Amino acid sequence: MLGLDKKWIGVDAETCADAFGASPCAATQLSRVRPDGARVAMALPMDVVFFEKIDLPGMDWKVAEGLLPGKFDLKIPVPIEKCLGYTVPVRGAGEPLFLVFAVTKESYEARLRSFRAATGLDPEAVFPAAAALAEGCVRLLGGGKPNALLLHAAADQWTLIAVADGLLSGVVTVEAGDIDSARRNAKILAMRFASPPQRLLVSGPGAEEGLADRLNESAKALPWRAEAVPEPTTFLAAGLARLAASRDGRNGFRERDERHPATRLRKLRACLLLGFTPLVLSAAAFAVAVHQYVRSADRLAQWNGALDRAAARVANGPLPQHGRAAVERAKGLFDWRNPTIAAFAEGSPLDALPALFEAAAARGMTFSSLSFADGVLQIAGQGAVEADVGVLRQAAEKAGYALAAEASERGDGIGFSATVSRREGDAQ
Repeated sequence: MLGLDKKWIGVDAETCADAFGASPCAATQLSRVRPDGARVAMALPMDVVFFEKIDLPGMDWKVAEGLLPGKFDLKIPVPIEKCLGYTVPVRGAGEPLFLVFAVTKESYEARLRSFRAATGLDPEAVFPAAAALAEGCVRLLGGGKPNALLLHAAADQWTLIAVADGLLSGVVTVEAGDIDSARRNAKILAMRFASPPQRLLVSGPGAEEGLADRLNESAKALPWRAEAVPEPTTFLAAGLARLAASRDGRNGFRERDERHPATRLRKLRACLLLGFTPLVLSAAAFAVAVHQYVRSADRLAQWNGALDRAAARVANGPLPQHGRAAVERAKGLFDWRNPTIAAFAEGSPLDALPALFEAAAARGMTFSSLSFADGVLQIAGQGAVEADVGVLRQAAEKAGYALAAEASERGDGIGFSATVSRREGDAQ
């Protein structure tokens, strides 16, 4: 009947028609369980689907994908060009492995028309029934990589599948009601397992008619027990919905059929996204640039404010100008009598300090005090001999300043006091 999962709904056309009758009833039932709409998935019966498990060991993944159509073409009785394909890539143990399904375009169209007639619905996704049944087995057995055998007993045909390590491994279809053929093929499929499962799962309408009991009671009973799955009539539809949800964006055989409105809408969205992405990126870059410009303008305003305040301090009062004009105005208003300003004026004896420090360090002299007032630098310190004071005088003269000093003997050397000022000719 109906299987629900997230925004997908799996529809088993056969059981849906049996339960609800004419096609409008199926659509009515769907609108009742999902009044906000849902994406519909359909299962193709395996009597019209070709299936192969193709392993291409030792090949690069991209190279293997390119070789896949040719490999599959050799295994099916019709040209690959006349088919719609559905491929499930599997990365098993680092080796390229593919589950490949194909259906002729003629059979696909015929089944699609039958589904629409039976349900009144247009499916957005079309998957092989075996893939949906395998998905149902994995979910039923708790996920992971289980081994399972399942017989899906529909009214027109029975489908027997083998799931090995969580992957669909084999598919056989038999005529509905042919229990002997089902037993025989189940034993053949069981040979694919290193340790066969201990039971055969049974689903579909036939499971509600005691098919599992008939498989167990016969004289040719299977070597393991047959058991019906919970809710067997909805097992296919539920697995189909879960498969569609897990493959969202890859809609099986319908992926290559662009006539469905949802498929066209999805392609239109992709085109719009490709078109709008550069615009969005450009808008984002523009927004970043505007943000950086605003931050830079704020910082520039802060720096200009700090410059204006500094110029006002130099001029001993506020100035009507701003920025560079304020600096130029402050230069003309310097109060040279201010010792702090004079200390940084051009030609200040403070310029001789680096040379004096260098000479004192070379002679092992120490300075005990430094002071600056009225354009005169005063130094007090200690040296070894009077010649040390002469070295300081020469260093000051090289820097362009005059040094006058007085020295007095001490027990451990000499003490001296000196003044450094501009030379008389420079002062004039």
